[in-house]
Formats: sequence, C-alpha cells, structure tokens
Amino acid sequence: MMNSVSLSAHLRERHDAVLDKLMTFLRLPSVNTDPAAYAQGRADTRAFLVDWLKGTDVRVDGGKQPEVYGAWLGAPGAPTVIVYGHYDVKPPDPLELWKTPPFEATIPDGRLYARGASDLKGSTTIAIETVAVFLRYKNAAR
Repeated sequence: MMNSVSLSAHLRERHDAVLDKLMTFLRLPSVNTDPAAYAQGRADTRAFLVDWLKGTDVRVDGGKQPEVYGAWLGAPGAPTVIVYGHYDVKPPDPLELWKTPPFEATIPDGRLYARGASDLKGSTTIAIETVAVFLRYKNAAR
C-alpha cells in the first residue's frame, strides 16, 4: 500500500523527469482565444497530453479537440475521483512585458516562468504524475 511518504519520495526521485515533462508542456502554445493563430499549438498540446496519459495505466479517450479524457476503472465499487484540468492558456500579450519569451520555460533564481506555469499546466502536471505513481504502485502490488 502506498502512503504519502512513499508517494512524496517517489515524486522527489522523479523530480528531473517531471520537470522536463512540465517544461515541454509549457513550450506548447495552447492559446484557446485565438484559434486561427494557435490551432497547431493546441493540436500539438492535445497530442502531447494523449501520449502522456497513454504512458500511465489510464484509458485515454482523446475525443474531439480540445477535450482529452482519461479513466481508470480498475476498482469496481470504489468511490469515483475526478481530476479536472485544462491545458489552454491566456494569450501572452503584451509580449513586451515578458522578460523571456512566454512559451520558452525558464528558471531564473529557482522560479519557473512561462505562460501557463501556474494556470494550469503546472497543477495538471502534478495531477497526472500523482495518478501515474498511484497506478504504478497498484500494478507493482499485484
């Protein structure tokens, strides 16, 4: 059985890999309010998420853009847990106010900067990686 200490330890061990995944996620310009200018960025982000989820034990239904739905139904009778996130971000304008390009994730002074780093790609990364760890431990316990 997994406890919060082993979950935390596992995620700390994977810090660099998770950070690398987040940095890749942040580089994808998934602006929803300007579909013409960002259609490819949104499609690339969606494909990235589908591939990421397929790397877990989650059944993925990509649906039609922009939705991505993942489910694990391996515990019949257990309570349902829903984790929601979105991958679209606000436009980066005005660009002149950015110290670095908005879709080039940077870490000056130990802080991560990029469009969507906190709303909501960062917390979506945490949710996906945490679920992946729980499912990995579930499979190891079999």
